[in-house]
Amino acid sequence: MKYKIIFLLVFFNAVNLFCQQNKWSVNLEGISTTKGLFNYSSVGYDVNNLKFQAGILLGKEYVNNETVLGSQLDIIYFPNKKRNDAFNLLFIGSINYFRNTVLLNFSKVTTNFIQGTLGYGFIYSISEKLNFKSNIGLGILLEKRVFNFDTNDPNNKWGFGGIVSMGVTYKL
Repeated sequence: MKYKIIFLLVFFNAVNLFCQQNKWSVNLEGISTTKGLFNYSSVGYDVNNLKFQAGILLGKEYVNNETVLGSQLDIIYFPNKKRNDAFNLLFIGSINYFRNTVLLNFSKVTTNFIQGTLGYGFIYSISEKLNFKSNIGLGILLEKRVFNFDTNDPNNKWGFGGIVSMGVTYKL
């Protein structure tokens, strides 16, 4: 855990060195998805009414209570052209991925989770550089499972996915 925190600090400092004025931002969010609770540390880049952000998911899966490491990619659209307002509406598309392995005696199941969601939310400006962000979304979930034993369970499982997110954004 200590090395993960050091890695994140070095990563955010490296991003700070290469940033352009008001184009880059760092984000820290708490996310609840269909499969677990996560911390989401990300880096974002603004282009007109769009913001692209990608980062690392670190948290616990609900079913097995296992620590999981994953990634997420977001595309955020701001319908209001003016981004200096205190309150801004946003539409967001998110794709997240994480992998989990469960061992029981000699049985092993490795599951790759891919979740895609579309949603909406808002950003509230606390100061010129600091914003509060919240969003919700619904979408699809694909579980691709690999078993090391014989079973009648399907390898691929489709379902509905959901996401609720709250966090802060700091403009560099």
